Amino acid sequence: MRVAVILSQPISQVVLKCIYRIFKGKTKPVPAIDNEVLLMSATKLAAKIRKQQIKCEEVMRAYIDRSRLVQPYINAIVDERYDKAIEESKDVDTFLQKGEKTVEEIERDTPLLGVPFTCKES
Repeated sequence: MRVAVILSQPISQVVLKCIYRIFKGKTKPVPAIDNEVLLMSATKLAAKIRKQQIKCEEVMRAYIDRSRLVQPYINAIVDERYDKAIEESKDVDTFLQKGEKTVEEIERDTPLLGVPFTCKES
């Protein structure tokens, strides 16, 4: 039985791909990531933002540019609030420049401050 399942798996994948292409057409690959900021982990980005090694606004613009680039391929963004996100990222940069909290306090209180994220509405 196990052998039959193992042998039938590649066949089922081919059949499913054919069915998908019939109904959806040939899929286009998403463009490659060309900005190294987009390849950093959230914790690394947060640390760089806290230490002011990179501007939160720069990070946000990189993510917005990528979002706009891949939106036609993945259709994932329903509510584009890019202008507000840029404003908020500038607020984070201003807050960090004022030095009201130490890097350690920011890490403890708001560890992912300035890191962009999206969420899916249900």
